[in-house]
Amino acid sequence: QVYSLVTTGAQVRGSAPVIANLRFGQSAAGGGVVEIEFDIVDVDSPTVDILIFASDDGGLSWDLAVTTISGDVGEGVAVGADKLVIWDFAADNPGRFGRDFTVRVVADDGS
Repeated sequence: QVYSLVTTGAQVRGSAPVIANLRFGQSAAGGGVVEIEFDIVDVDSPTVDILIFASDDGGLSWDLAVTTISGDVGEGVAVGADKLVIWDFAADNPGRFGRDFTVRVVADDGS
């Protein structure tokens, strides 16, 4: 038997956006400021909404306050590489220290 595959170039609709190359750490400026960097891939939307969540127990709970943020976060963030969010961890979580911090970045394109 002979099989053939025909493609049309149509994009897949309803594909979820993907966060890639996520990395985070204390800013070189210090002062409890955290830089969160990532790439956004989405084949069917030029923009997405970005939400940031944080944990101090390795991801068992996501209850750290993440409100004093700026950069590539919120509604209408363009898809692409080298996105940057600046988070004032110290302002949102005064007196909180630990070693098992993790960050989750969620992209939503409405599909």
